[in-house]
Amino acid sequence: MINDPGTGSSLSLRGLFPRARITGAQDIAVSSLCSDASRCQPGDLFVALLDSDRDGHDDLAEAVNRGASAVVLERPLVSPVPSCLVSDTRDALGLICHHLAGQPADHLSLSGITGTSGKTATTHLLQSIWKKAGVRSGLVSTAHHDDGDNSLPTCRETPAPHELADLLGRMVDNRCQKAALEISSRALVRRHLAGLQLDAAVITRIRSAHLDYHGSLDNYRKAKLRIFSLLKPGGTAIVNADDPATEALLATIDVPVLRFGIHAEADITATLLERSPGEQTFLLCSGNETASVQTSVIGDPHITHCLAAASLAIADGLDLATIAAGLSMASRIPGHMERIERGQPFQVYVDSANHPDTLAMALHAIRSTRPRRLICLFGPSSRQPAELRARMGRVVERSADIGMITSNDPGSEPPLSIIHDVLDGYDHPGHAHILPDRLEAICWSLDQARPGDAVLIAGKGFRRSQQTGYMLDTFDDHQIADEWLDQSNQHHLHRGHGPIRLYTRHDVN
Repeated sequence: MINDPGTGSSLSLRGLFPRARITGAQDIAVSSLCSDASRCQPGDLFVALLDSDRDGHDDLAEAVNRGASAVVLERPLVSPVPSCLVSDTRDALGLICHHLAGQPADHLSLSGITGTSGKTATTHLLQSIWKKAGVRSGLVSTAHHDDGDNSLPTCRETPAPHELADLLGRMVDNRCQKAALEISSRALVRRHLAGLQLDAAVITRIRSAHLDYHGSLDNYRKAKLRIFSLLKPGGTAIVNADDPATEALLATIDVPVLRFGIHAEADITATLLERSPGEQTFLLCSGNETASVQTSVIGDPHITHCLAAASLAIADGLDLATIAAGLSMASRIPGHMERIERGQPFQVYVDSANHPDTLAMALHAIRSTRPRRLICLFGPSSRQPAELRARMGRVVERSADIGMITSNDPGSEPPLSIIHDVLDGYDHPGHAHILPDRLEAICWSLDQARPGDAVLIAGKGFRRSQQTGYMLDTFDDHQIADEWLDQSNQHHLHRGHGPIRLYTRHDVN
């Protein structure tokens, strides 16, 4: 539910939707709304949403019985309370939410980021650039939200319209001037950003993903492309010239475009100068200008994310020197090649890679630093299809010296069933190492490392939970590795001994 922020006046649906058909009244005044009939309160406007698995129009009677004073529909129904018929109730929901919140987006410059991977990193890098420029900003990402004053908990999805309107309102209250929004393909399909207009938008890259939801790769690409329809007149579309799938979208874009890339011809480019296990330096180029960027996050994918963020900042009018300094200032990106250094004679990285492509990129980034051996701990989640699980196994067998397959949110599926699918991608499955218990697998992988080696703990990144069945364990890859290394260095944890139990369990709501 979202309520009028206290302006003392109600919102007129006739004024907001002049072409809509209103029945049962001359106009409908709104001060609060709800799209879940089971949560309706007396006086709410009920908005009936059409989902792939549920039609909110079927819940009209329940909403009215719970006190809904009016309803918004996208197909005509006989209603005992006044109704407003619109072409798309999802678009209507977003518009109403933002108007009830006082239209906070009117006071913010908004940058939208979508793509199969790199969304979170680009969002955080852009905020780092703004910070260097002295601009107060907010952030919406799957790692955390930032309202300008506080870091707030988040979930995997882009916030629903009422949550997003409330969050943007708090940013305005906290004197933010800009906001970076990480936007999923599902959120674009579900119109979570209805009622907003973006000043600039970027698609980081497009790979095969979420086909269980979108049905086909073509539908997925079309969903991503929707972000450009949210641009203001004169807004800037930004695409990855190195990504053929994203580059192919150019023919369908009728707005100003900026292209970034490392290998392809582009407006904003980068040249790697130096890379070590703990940092890399590259030259950022835009037109005739260049600036050096030094970052503690390694790998070509991170350079690509830097280019995406730099392109958004250039579209925003910032100078290249400030952009480069802001990128260099971002010493840590949640869940992206986070290096753990506790004085051990080998490298340890924690990364969120949980897809064949992102896993391959992470392994390639580490391999480019020339480790003695590369040890990779990984495991697909229950949400991934068998084909992707096998591809992950194929990637690790070919790119790592030691592959440890473990659990990663197995849910209600038996972990060994998921692991079996991974092994289908191996040419020599007997070479794989298997430990379904993720904590034991992390400890084992670190225990195998010798001087000069590198260990990649992949799959969770900034996520701090492990779902098994209907239970959720608090689980943090970074904390486990951190404590293992600390205690190993202090000789409190001996090689070959059992892992330290650090976590509690609670029910999933």
